[in-house]
Amino acid sequence: MSDDSERIPLHLVGRLKPRRSKFDSLLQLLPADDRSRSVLDAISRDFELVIGRSARARHRESGDEMGKNGFKHYCDKHYGDVRLVDKDGTESDHPSGVYWWGAGHDLPGRRVVIRSSRTAEERLVVPRNKHEGEQS
Repeated sequence: MSDDSERIPLHLVGRLKPRRSKFDSLLQLLPADDRSRSVLDAISRDFELVIGRSARARHRESGDEMGKNGFKHYCDKHYGDVRLVDKDGTESDHPSGVYWWGAGHDLPGRRVVIRSSRTAEERLVVPRNKHEGEQS
């Protein structure tokens, strides 16, 4: 018989399914050819992923930022698709921006910047002592 400390509360049993992302299937794929690798390298040279309150792609030269959907459309127009191969050797084409954005890729030159979600003013605020200013 199992120990009570190992039991999962019944109200949580139905909620303990692993979370799946639409990127999960892409994470199993790798660039299949030199052209696809060069496209991903070009995106990595031009953009960096900025993580803060929300994830944004920032163009390194201009400083312009865009969300995931805008970045995907930009990459579709300027870079096109990349050919990816799975562990079984099956090749397929995918949008370059979606693949580049997906977390967990170990692409050379892909830079992720973590930005604080608080403003500089919020970081400088010192908590006040609740007795400060009181006369004794």
